[in-house]
Amino acid sequence: MPLTNKQTYYFQIDALRSAMLLLGVVLHAGLSFMQFPLGDAWLYKHPDSSKLFDVLVLFIHTFRVPVFFVLAGFFIEMNIAQKSRKHILIKKLKRIGIPLVLGVLFLFPLVAFGLKKAQNNNYTILQYISNFDASHYGTIHLWFLYYLLFFYVVHLLISSKLTKFRAIVKRIHKAYLFPILVVFILYTIFILSFINPRSFDGDYAFLPNIGSVLYFLGFYFLGFIFYQINELFSKLKKQFNRYFFIGFFAFGLLLYSRNETLMINTDFNIFENIFFVITAYSFVVGFFGLFLKVFQKQNSMISYISKSAYFVYVVHLPVLTLLLAYCTFLQLNNYLFFIVLIVLTLVVSYGLYEVYNIVKRNKKLRF
Repeated sequence: MPLTNKQTYYFQIDALRSAMLLLGVVLHAGLSFMQFPLGDAWLYKHPDSSKLFDVLVLFIHTFRVPVFFVLAGFFIEMNIAQKSRKHILIKKLKRIGIPLVLGVLFLFPLVAFGLKKAQNNNYTILQYISNFDASHYGTIHLWFLYYLLFFYVVHLLISSKLTKFRAIVKRIHKAYLFPILVVFILYTIFILSFINPRSFDGDYAFLPNIGSVLYFLGFYFLGFIFYQINELFSKLKKQFNRYFFIGFFAFGLLLYSRNETLMINTDFNIFENIFFVITAYSFVVGFFGLFLKVFQKQNSMISYISKSAYFVYVVHLPVLTLLLAYCTFLQLNNYLFFIVLIVLTLVVSYGLYEVYNIVKRNKKLRF
């Protein structure tokens, strides 16, 4: 089995996943203060916008979701090494499928109403109900759960056929990390340049764009590689600062290439694709190494955040948009409103998590 100390690695990597989940609150809070017009994707625009929020959102967007998919590929391989595929499939359907279905059915209307209410203070629930159109349903921020479920099912179906490939991967355990990343970087640049230049945005539709699926499949497969080559972890812990340097340098080149048209043109050119992809992979590797290096011991705070982060992420967007809807009257500048929005969203989301735990204990739910 590749991981000789799976418990130590597990909580470190799980802490990374939790951090990326909670970072979604920061990203979604920043959308309201960007100068770039998001149109129907995010109706509310604070009157005091700033390009700094464009930079912040773009920065987080480069690596946050890719980290999820790398972790997904890593953890599913860990599960396969320990449990039956049937057991894993049932568990994933419960953990991902149920929140996905319930989120689309019940959270989507709350998010849609919240954004329309924030855009127009006079907008009412009755107006929303009277104008409701089921054809507008989408996966909202849960689109990555949709992708994950698809990747997991396919992975489990072909898992037995990957046995020989796993053996091949293990035989290259002495390979350097950099050449492996170059292969994935070239693959991802190809996806953005020749299939869909906006593949990194994901897709909220129930029939996702093939370019988007292939884009995130690369990161998912990198997680598969990470699990098979345990020796890479020692390299990650030693070299993470180098990859952060490369990531910041590439991101700086991306911003420089945009210059005054930052985020105005929605499609990146070939050079911006290169800078974006290098930034993404560099930060993915950098954060892996950072969390492996820093989190040496498990503690109650890390455990609580790890257990709660998934629930908080699922519920945070309707909470955030409803707070937007009923807090726009506050005469706050953009930076203060941004901070208040994050704090209130986390407070309410964690409050809902505690209520959920109470109900689960009383009803003996097993989700």
